[in-house]
Amino acid sequence: MDNTDRPTTRAIIFDLDGTLADTLDDIVNAVNYALDHVQHEPLDHAAVRRMVGDGLPALMSRAGETSDEAMVAFLVRRFQEHYEENYLANTRLFEGADRFLARCDQQGMLLAILSNKPHTYTLLICDELLERWSFGAIVGAHEGLPIKPHPAAALAMADAMKRDPAEMFFVGDSVVDIETARATGMRSVAVTWGFQDRERLRSAGPDHLVDDFDELWEVIRERGMPPAARAGP
Repeated sequence: MDNTDRPTTRAIIFDLDGTLADTLDDIVNAVNYALDHVQHEPLDHAAVRRMVGDGLPALMSRAGETSDEAMVAFLVRRFQEHYEENYLANTRLFEGADRFLARCDQQGMLLAILSNKPHTYTLLICDELLERWSFGAIVGAHEGLPIKPHPAAALAMADAMKRDPAEMFFVGDSVVDIETARATGMRSVAVTWGFQDRERLRSAGPDHLVDDFDELWEVIRERGMPPAARAGP
């Protein structure tokens, strides 16, 4: 990738579920709706929490304890049947996300979202919860695009932003996000308020590990912005 004459203003790619938006309740409800169709016992939040991150088919394969493609496809359809009507029933931004995003906007940071959630739902949730802020790209899982941790989508975003990946941050709540950052050469920031526990994230070796949005802002402010821009709030 040719980075000649690229601007030095930094950019951030965010994961969505467990990073900016607390989506777990609605995911659990849709998973259990699907499992009920095959007489599988319902799963609790802790169990589903451990299963998310690798896309919907992987989630339903794990939840249904099956690798049978036809059964996984059936469970995915039942999940979608419930989720498309209830994706915002309990979903909300995490506390502090709005203030953090406002700060990024004020400083002219370039923002994007890359999720392994199906693209349609990614767009719907972002349209409802994140429409106040400017995101240059919002991308979820769809046919023809490898999901994270494959680097293709994140690198395409960097190229579209005309930014050197080495000067970008990839912010997420999972080992998959850390691996994506590593595969692209971006700086990984793991957040501990999402779907994976602190020790699991730490063991994956992120460049930064943060416990709240104020800490995340300090990482971005001190390491991701030109000195002249650091006088902001």
